Amino acid sequence: VKNRIKYMLVEGILFEEMGVTYLGPVDGHDIKALTDTLNEAKKLNEPVLVHVTTVKGKGYAPAQLRPEEYHGITCSKSRDISWAKWFGKSLAALGRKDPSIVAVTAAMAEGVGLKDCGLPAERIFDVGIAEEHAVTFAAGLSKGGLKPVVAVYSTFLQRAYDQILHDVCLTSLPVVFAVDHSGIVGEDGETHQGIFDTAYLSHIPGLCLMAPADGEELSQMLEEAFRMKAPVAIKYPKGTCRPVRAWTKREPIELGVNPLVYETAGEGEKDVILSVGDRLQDSLNAAKAIEELGGAVQVYAVRFVSPIDPVLVGKLLKEHPLVLSVEEQVYTGSYGMQIAALSGEDGSECARVIPLTLPDGYVPQDSREHALTEYGLDAEGILTAWKKARRK
Repeated sequence: VKNRIKYMLVEGILFEEMGVTYLGPVDGHDIKALTDTLNEAKKLNEPVLVHVTTVKGKGYAPAQLRPEEYHGITCSKSRDISWAKWFGKSLAALGRKDPSIVAVTAAMAEGVGLKDCGLPAERIFDVGIAEEHAVTFAAGLSKGGLKPVVAVYSTFLQRAYDQILHDVCLTSLPVVFAVDHSGIVGEDGETHQGIFDTAYLSHIPGLCLMAPADGEELSQMLEEAFRMKAPVAIKYPKGTCRPVRAWTKREPIELGVNPLVYETAGEGEKDVILSVGDRLQDSLNAAKAIEELGGAVQVYAVRFVSPIDPVLVGKLLKEHPLVLSVEEQVYTGSYGMQIAALSGEDGSECARVIPLTLPDGYVPQDSREHALTEYGLDAEGILTAWKKARRK
């Protein structure tokens, strides 16, 4: 009877049962109470769990009323549609045709574009801050005959690596991963940079990793992902989703094909730019500048980061003197590093491969535009890298 009453009246009994002293709940906005509780915890020479409760946006009424909207504030509002909103609208359009399409997210429905996107609320599952559960839950939905999309920021999908590998890919379940905030995220800061997703996703057997250059490609890739009936991840950046200009010809999505989208005039050997995802516009701008300097270049849109097509890459490496790859990822595990590893594998003469990536390490908080310039991943940086390589 005593234990039953204790369970009903005292919080934290679960932790006490595991040998962890529970203190709280304490009001996180009451500095004195919080300080006193932490001082008590310091006196105990044993595991302690301090339960602190806070109100999101405390003290600022608009943030308290709309906590999701005020989670992160930008200094200006763009009239252009964001990648997240484009994803949400594209998913809703497909969902209207196919009632088996559902979405799963982990406490970031608004951030990934699912809130008010047009997909019925009963087909959107928010599991809270539990990315591991989101992936395994999606695997279960897939086994049950539904078509789940797991929409999560790149930096948080890392938490579910084991579930992606074992629960989805090992069993070849057709789960689609919408990897938002891939690459440099700007003001969100060091912890949110999505600069490792190629490294932790591209080596998983059976997982197809795609990277759209703009919104139209994102919509097409999403449609293609459902047709493939296999594990697919589509990664795209934070920010504005602008259409790519100056394409020679926009090819339809074809599984595994990274098309040639621009070529300078004239015959003879040409250097190559392999542009991963949204780096395409800057790559095209750099190609125009190279042409004005008398250089010759081809630009390929890398839509499929993995699996790598060894035949196409082998052909590019043998037929061109210089290959630049451009992507917003750290060097180790990048698409460029993987291409470079294929260069000269058979002992034959191959092109020089120069991966333009972020350095291995953590990228500090900065505006997205400034960071791209700082790390040489904008048009000027690509042009500079080409000039430097051509001087050698």
